[in-house]
Amino acid sequence: MRRRGANGGTPAVPSRTCGSATCRHGHPPGLQARRDGRAQPASDRGPRRVSRRGTIDASRAWGGEMARLNRLAAGGLPHHVLQRGHNAQPVALDAADHVQLLALAGEMARTTSVQIHGFALVPGAVHWLLTPQTEAGVSLFMQALGRRYGRYFNARHQRRGSLWDGRFRSMVFQPERHMLDHLLYVDTLPVRLGLVPRAEDHAWSSATHHLGEGGEPWLVAPPAYWALGNTPFERELRYRARLNEGVSAALAERIAQAVTSGWAMGDEAFLSQLTQQVGRRVQPGRRGRPRRGAADGMVEPT
Repeated sequence: MRRRGANGGTPAVPSRTCGSATCRHGHPPGLQARRDGRAQPASDRGPRRVSRRGTIDASRAWGGEMARLNRLAAGGLPHHVLQRGHNAQPVALDAADHVQLLALAGEMARTTSVQIHGFALVPGAVHWLLTPQTEAGVSLFMQALGRRYGRYFNARHQRRGSLWDGRFRSMVFQPERHMLDHLLYVDTLPVRLGLVPRAEDHAWSSATHHLGEGGEPWLVAPPAYWALGNTPFERELRYRARLNEGVSAALAERIAQAVTSGWAMGDEAFLSQLTQQVGRRVQPGRRGRPRRGAADGMVEPT
């Protein structure tokens, strides 16, 4: 039987405004009617947001996440960073722009104590492989470089507005396990995009440096590259062989997704240690109900 209202005819359907001074259902101030007609304290309702469907719980709206996690960053570990141009527009229009961007990158790396291991400048985007000394190093580097080069680009090409497409994307990875994978991903990116037939034919990447054919003086070869051989010739020869092999489509997709999402790459021990270092999750949580006995914050191996 449907419950009758105070007038004996209209059902007492709970209102979104229950608990206000004008509530017609008799609820005291500070309470809100639930769907079953009972009142609920306003302080127990939890965070809420408004959508076109009405007011809903924020935890339901965002799949349990109450706020966006801070960008994952860790001092002393390598980061793969992606910065896109606004509306996918080119961030360098000619050789002079490319030279200026790389010169500023070397300068900003020195001032922010960041090592650059690899890079690729392609139409509409820039990839960097960076190791900062501090947690804030990558952000300081990208902010300084973005401002300096953006002012140069706008002045030279007589344009206004932001050159960059909002926030840069970045992720942290285990150097011993994944450094060569990311180097090869970056150095072969122009080939995968169809810009050049061979990686060394692209003038605006770190491939020529790793092959001993020139490059930027501020590039720092990581330990994984040095481990390829005891002499420069041996290292360059082995890296060329890996470069000619390229990266598999599966690995390229995995790296691209990690950079876009911001989740870390590494084995279980590395991810567990990184979680303790940064004090937040470094891998996406499992979907659905947690397994019985599963530890909070457990990371998954990749």
